[in-house]
Amino acid sequence: MATSYPTSLQDLNATRGTNTDPLSSPNHVDHHALEDDTVEALQAKVGIDNSAVTTSIDYLLKNTSSSNPGHKHTLANGATDVTATATELNYVDGVTSNIQTQLDAKQARSTLTTKGDIYVATASATVARQGVGTDGYVLTADSTQTNGIKWAQVGTRFGGTGADGALSITSGATNIDLGGAATLIKNYTSISITGTGSLTFTNPHANGTVIVLKSTGAVTLTSSATPMIDCSALGATAATDGISNAINLINKGASGGNGTSSVVGASGAGGVGNSSFTHFFTGGLIGKFIRLSVGAGGNSGGLGGVGSAAGGAGGRGGGALLIECAGALNFTTASGISVAGANGSAGTGGGNSQGGGGGGGGGAGGTAIILYNTLTSASGTITISGGTGGTGGTGQSGANAGGAGGAGGNSASSGTSTGGAGSAGTQSTNNDGCGGGGGGGGASDSGTAAGSAGSAGPTGTGGRGGGGGGGGASGFSLVTSNVDFI
Repeated sequence: MATSYPTSLQDLNATRGTNTDPLSSPNHVDHHALEDDTVEALQAKVGIDNSAVTTSIDYLLKNTSSSNPGHKHTLANGATDVTATATELNYVDGVTSNIQTQLDAKQARSTLTTKGDIYVATASATVARQGVGTDGYVLTADSTQTNGIKWAQVGTRFGGTGADGALSITSGATNIDLGGAATLIKNYTSISITGTGSLTFTNPHANGTVIVLKSTGAVTLTSSATPMIDCSALGATAATDGISNAINLINKGASGGNGTSSVVGASGAGGVGNSSFTHFFTGGLIGKFIRLSVGAGGNSGGLGGVGSAAGGAGGRGGGALLIECAGALNFTTASGISVAGANGSAGTGGGNSQGGGGGGGGGAGGTAIILYNTLTSASGTITISGGTGGTGGTGQSGANAGGAGGAGGNSASSGTSTGGAGSAGTQSTNNDGCGGGGGGGGASDSGTAAGSAGSAGPTGTGGRGGGGGGGGASGFSLVTSNVDFI
């Protein structure tokens, strides 16, 4: 009788019998044979030490080549037991080789080559490298890019982008056409004006142009040309208000009054600026900004009496210039930069018994600010003066000329800046043609000092001279370390 073990448990009671049964019934030999078969089957199932029988328990537990259900090795790193749920085991279902090798292939670790690189998805289950960006830039979505994202600036970066390359002038004048724009911004990698070189501008806006020169690197201004950066007369045109940050108007002077056969032309009042500033302003709600303003234009002189001799035209205001130097500044030239206002023109002379026209008012000075991150030298100076008023026209036989307008006033630390008033024309003793009044000078956006008033024409007989134009107010300049912008 063969044993049923190990496919099923063997019941040995069926062949044992009872104490009273004879040895032949049941057959005692058959019983022992069944027990022997069962023991031998049990030995085969358990196996001997280091058994090579793949179905034996010894093999399954100890042999490193055993497979499912497999053996359990001694655990490394001090572990005493390992448990796992079906979900956890399913995480590695299908792994056919070293797990780290497969993970490396999945994540494409070799795709990353540089410090700061990151993974991005270019499609489903497709990984690509996004290279590290420029310091201070942030990631932003851009569907036109291969990776769907790009590094970009946050707002405006101090020193600009460098998109216009390097500006280098060693001799002669390099001119930039402003094209009538109210604002011009240039982004250079460096600015170097040396030797005898200079930078000029043409075609400003009627209300003046604000020029911003940005450099991601050094700014070197050592040319012997004076000025080497000429922003004079780029402000408001004659008899035109200037604009400051599109918020504040910098007022022009008033025109001089017309003379008649018996009444002199009244003087033109000077233009009035806004509150001064000695530094750029910062705003907690709307961010940091720099206040720049062009100078206002001086106004025209009045007509002379009887003969209607023309008054002089007012001078144009100075422009506004901002230089951002993210590198080192080296500015050494005296009068190297100019934002000066233009002079007013002289009035036309009158004929016999005719009064002369008044002189035009001078244009106000503009604004120049240089901000730098590091400094080599800042010994250079900036011209911010307002233009002088024009002289009044001569009277009868050229004997009686109007006086010259005064110079623009110096800027001060606070208050408002007022252009000088033109002087009234003079009246002849026999009431022949009287002189026209001088035009008022234009205002800037800083300083308390007014442009000087124009002088009246001298006394005499017959037609009299026109009054001189008032000078434009001075502008504002600042060269300082950048502490607020990144």
